Amino acid sequence: MYKTSIDQAPMFDSDLPGAEGVGFGLLISVKDGAPNFVMERHVIAPGGHGAPHAHDWEQQMYVTAGHGVLVVDGEEHPLRPGDAVLIEAGEGHSFRNEADEPLQMLSFVPRGPGTAWQEQME
Repeated sequence: MYKTSIDQAPMFDSDLPGAEGVGFGLLISVKDGAPNFVMERHVIAPGGHGAPHAHDWEQQMYVTAGHGVLVVDGEEHPLRPGDAVLIEAGEGHSFRNEADEPLQMLSFVPRGPGTAWQEQME
């Protein structure tokens, strides 16, 4: 069993070209005993946005605070606390915060190529 707090997750700035005001925090990974999935904290500052991208794995997101927009293959979807989203493998997507408070989400991804940066930290 492993337990942590969202406030204890070390935060890192996104290095995706085109992203502004986006931070990531690693909550649970292989170093904590999770061999299959990774849990991240995503925080997008007011006026910030992620870079449009796609990947070969699914990503599940849960909005914990704030309001924003998820753009999937050019279609906009409003986000609010309590929303849960499945982004399928290969879907182009990005997030945008148009509110006055941070957009905060939890992200769940399978361990693999998309989580290699985390394992380099461990």
